Amino acid sequence: MDPFSHAVIGTALSKAVGYGINFSAPENIGLVVGSVFPDIDIVLKKWGNYVYLKNHRAATHSIIGLIISSLFISVALRLIYPASSFLSIFLCSMIGCLSHTVSDILNSYGAKFLWPFYKRKLALNLIVIINPLVILFLLGYIFGNSSTGLLSILILGLYLLLRLLYKLLIKDELKKAYPSMRITAVIPSMLATFRWHFVLEDKEVLLVGEKNILNGKINIIEKFSKLHYNKIDKALNSTLGRFFTDFTPVFHVSAESIGEINRYTFTDLRYYYRNNFYHHGVLEMDKEDSIVKSSFKPYTMNKENKIPESLQ
Repeated sequence: MDPFSHAVIGTALSKAVGYGINFSAPENIGLVVGSVFPDIDIVLKKWGNYVYLKNHRAATHSIIGLIISSLFISVALRLIYPASSFLSIFLCSMIGCLSHTVSDILNSYGAKFLWPFYKRKLALNLIVIINPLVILFLLGYIFGNSSTGLLSILILGLYLLLRLLYKLLIKDELKKAYPSMRITAVIPSMLATFRWHFVLEDKEVLLVGEKNILNGKINIIEKFSKLHYNKIDKALNSTLGRFFTDFTPVFHVSAESIGEINRYTFTDLRYYYRNNFYHHGVLEMDKEDSIVKSSFKPYTMNKENKIPESLQ
């Protein structure tokens, strides 16, 4: 989620635990600061989008990182408010930090909550990264009275439950419509609240499609031919290949020969917007399988982050 959404969640939790929205209380400050603090890993952007996205939502979003962050916030606030209870500040900061990772797990990007013991991202794929309805319901709770606030939280809970049920219904529809294919992912559309994307696969092809909640239609957006492992194993075992394997649970690799160069293009299939997928990678290798060029193309094919040779 974006920083504003995390801060709104932290403020709502502050009200829920009894501190209201009084920002003079160190516990309240710890809770709200904790709710946005794990995204401190944005400092990695200094070294480019490859380094940033490779490490984003990992260490600072893990249970170990959350404990360390909560301790750091608590020590800083205790120095400013020496009469306050360190334990209460720490517990509130920890609640804020936990809310950050939990809300990130609700979307399709996920977070490495169990890092370094389990290095895969956990992702429930229920809501988009920026969800205006979730923010609206939380603001209703924050600024509402006891009755309207409770109603807002109940509606939020119902909304999340309905999204879970609808995701399960989509999976059931896809099983009936494509019985011979495996459902790899069902993911909320990036910026459309009432649309979902899905990825299906068998031994030969990958299908990327869209389900529109409002009209009930299932549309196939893209069809990719799958390359067998023995044709792309060198590419998958490269630094770029290992990055995509860790970065996304659903990606496609295409290959082409250009003179003496074999070019492999990696495509993250999670995010589709304006007829394009968001994240790509390009790997070029010579006939001896030595890397000639390796680059990550975040957000668009027109933006290139060359992977430093020291990281290859």
